[in-house]
Amino acid sequence: MELSLDDAVDGGFSAQLEWLRKLVELPSNTDDIENVERAARFVDRTMDEMGFAIETGSNTRIYHLNLPEEETFYEDERALALVGHVDTVYPTHWDWNEDTDDGYIRGPGVMDMKGGLSVIVFALKALQATNQEVFESLKVRFFMNTDEEKGSGMSKHVFEDFAPLMSKALVFEPGRTEPDRDKIVVERKGSAPFDISATVTGFPQHAGGRHEEGANALHALMLLANKIESMTDYDSGLTFNVVIDPELDVDDDSKRNSTMKRNVLPGYARFQVDCRYVNKGSVDEVIESLREDIANWNFPGLSEMNPRLIKRVKRADLVIHFKSERDRGRPPMPIAPNIGLCERYSRHAHECGLGSGPAGIQGGVSDANNIADNGVPVIDGLGPYGKNAHSLQDHDEWFDPESLRKKTKALARFLFEETILTN
Repeated sequence: MELSLDDAVDGGFSAQLEWLRKLVELPSNTDDIENVERAARFVDRTMDEMGFAIETGSNTRIYHLNLPEEETFYEDERALALVGHVDTVYPTHWDWNEDTDDGYIRGPGVMDMKGGLSVIVFALKALQATNQEVFESLKVRFFMNTDEEKGSGMSKHVFEDFAPLMSKALVFEPGRTEPDRDKIVVERKGSAPFDISATVTGFPQHAGGRHEEGANALHALMLLANKIESMTDYDSGLTFNVVIDPELDVDDDSKRNSTMKRNVLPGYARFQVDCRYVNKGSVDEVIESLREDIANWNFPGLSEMNPRLIKRVKRADLVIHFKSERDRGRPPMPIAPNIGLCERYSRHAHECGLGSGPAGIQGGVSDANNIADNGVPVIDGLGPYGKNAHSLQDHDEWFDPESLRKKTKALARFLFEETILTN
């Protein structure tokens, strides 16, 4: 079994790279709906040729076997979930490039995560080519969404709806890098993004002539930002990162940080906050505490300032802005439910020459977070090893093709074994 599956992957590897090249050369930035749909239809055609039916809705494709002579499993039956996304972060497209001295292949989304999609597709192809009976007995659903890079705001509801029908889930985000190269992701922090703003009512004052009569919204916000950063607790896994809001969606020029002038007291300022956490309740407690501190002006350094400056700072109105419900971040992915699945998958990964066993906790989030929150055992990082995901400036995202080959073999072996054991 193992040799024939491996041979099928090896024999089809040139076709896998060519398929991946064609997919990578289809631009699919999350916000470019037309191009994302074009890339998704490319995957649709392949899955249809393999005998999979296709359901669409809520920014998600769901593929399941639909063989003409035999129904493999009922719609309401639990099945293994294979999960990936076809959207990328790149608003500017760039070319696939395998003409490099290091042996790596570069391109937009090659590792995050079109390479992972090719692992799913060609592991299924290898099983179909070598074990038709087992292939026809597969109990799998392949979920491919188109909004993961923006938080899976719409598609996360699909995972919620299908969670009772998931026996377990495999997510094909890129393989981990050193020191955990290609080890399996079993635990991720949660994310809770929010914004903070400061507004001073009235017209902007001149910094030289009416400094005391006015107020500096940016100064007030900087004091609050210092407070937020100081709430980081490394022991509990709670971190905060405050950055200037790039204001890509602001129409009012008076509310653009970029329009500030050094001789004018800014009447508005806005920062973005990235919060990562391990324990669900920790964020709610900290945000509530932060609201109280804002109401009471309990900021580090404020009480030591000149009373006239304190009065000036307190003219600003400070507000915490959470995103819309669909952009509220992702819950944490706890480790305990996933260890057994990790152990089963690790055996195949190890036999294919990959890193195995659990990787350390990940600060980044994925659809695995949403799946885990619904009580489904899930592992992640099963796509190819590479680096420089989200390489927006220097366009240097790459993956190791040998890692892709081994990851495809590991999945093919796992699918074979799981199908034998569950039928």
